[in-house]
Amino acid sequence: MTCYHTNRFIIRAFRVSFNATFPVGLAVDWQAPSGITIPNAQLKNWLLDTGSLTERVQSLSNHFSLELIGQHEQIPHDNELSLLLDNGETHYQAREILLCGDHKPWVFARSIIPQAFVDSELSDLGREPLGKRLFNDKRFTRSEFQLCTVPASQFGINSNQTLWGRRSLFTLGNYSMIVAEVFLPSSRPIATLLKRKGKRKAIMKHNWNAYARLMRLDKPVGIYLAAVAYPVGASYGRTRLTTFRHYAHFCGWRSCHALSRVCD
Repeated sequence: MTCYHTNRFIIRAFRVSFNATFPVGLAVDWQAPSGITIPNAQLKNWLLDTGSLTERVQSLSNHFSLELIGQHEQIPHDNELSLLLDNGETHYQAREILLCGDHKPWVFARSIIPQAFVDSELSDLGREPLGKRLFNDKRFTRSEFQLCTVPASQFGINSNQTLWGRRSLFTLGNYSMIVAEVFLPSSRPIATLLKRKGKRKAIMKHNWNAYARLMRLDKPVGIYLAAVAYPVGASYGRTRLTTFRHYAHFCGWRSCHALSRVCD
């Protein structure tokens, strides 16, 4: 029987701290994608991508690593057992890991694996990515996704952020297993979502210096655009904003385009 057990797992990268005890678990409510509103197109693309998440993180990172939080025999959550009824009476191992890109934790993954798989196709995984075996074995079939939201505090992250996750079943023969993945604050989709919220918040509070930093408007003309063009456009209509468009040549089209969108 394969068994890996880490009592406590702590990883810190920049301002992100993952501090959790195995098993972390995912006792949350899951919904079909059609029953939940995903706030942004990029996040939706990541949540519903049917390819290998491991390979996608690897392709976007200069340094990729997999950190094993723990793997041990465990009774699954009720919301997990309800998906595994067709397996009949069997034992399961819970496997929890972090996928890290450029030394930052991007994804927390929890898999519920029938002992039959642990003893055969998925034996001796250790720090090898589970997705590498699943996607290289065409016998496994994948179900539709279910989605969830999770408070970041569940992972020991000192934040009130809401994180997004997904799960699906991988089936081979008479057995199915669950693979669930949650995107952490350092991940590409969540970081992009938080950055966009930060831009909107900075503008609503007229915090132009914060907005300039978010837009990378580090040139004086760019800060002028953020401090002057938006109030003028908001007060006198979008047409007045066009008088400032020639400044885009000095600080880049993105700043002017973003200001135009905000004033729509």
